[in-house]
Amino acid sequence: MRSKVNGDAVNPSVRPGQGKGALIGLAALFFVPLLGAFWLYYLGGWRPAGSTNHAELISPVITLEPVALYDLDGKTASVDIFKEKWSLVHVADGRCNTECRDALWMMRQTRLLLAEDMDRVQRVYIAVGDCCDREFLSQEHAGVIALQAVDQAMAAKLSRHRGNALHLHCGPPWESHDAL
Repeated sequence: MRSKVNGDAVNPSVRPGQGKGALIGLAALFFVPLLGAFWLYYLGGWRPAGSTNHAELISPVITLEPVALYDLDGKTASVDIFKEKWSLVHVADGRCNTECRDALWMMRQTRLLLAEDMDRVQRVYIAVGDCCDREFLSQEHAGVIALQAVDQAMAAKLSRHRGNALHLHCGPPWESHDAL
């Protein structure tokens, strides 16, 4: 049975203050885990260990002498190929085995993850030795710059980096952007 107090209907089964307890319980359900996580991270000394870096920083920096590289048609590659952009470079045998294909895929995905900044990065595949599966490169990795090292001395120097993705930057490409 409902009664009226000051013209409003009152439900006698709802006690005064019952809504306040539900609100406090709901707030505690949100804030207690948040405060607990804050305490554990900043005051309790618990922080996740380790990192996700899977690369090796080359230190001290190695300055390379100019390299004679050729495109897939045998023409000398432009001297300015590494200017104006960051370059993800992968050096591998021209036959490009599974490990090489995985590295090229990773380079493509890394560039795609940059979203609106992906135009600031180019992908370069340098083949040392037998070159190249053109069909694979054109179908799976459109936009990759494929080069070959024909000079045996240069191929020997590049072979030291075979199987490693090298991240190179030459020149100051952006004055209005921060570096990657």
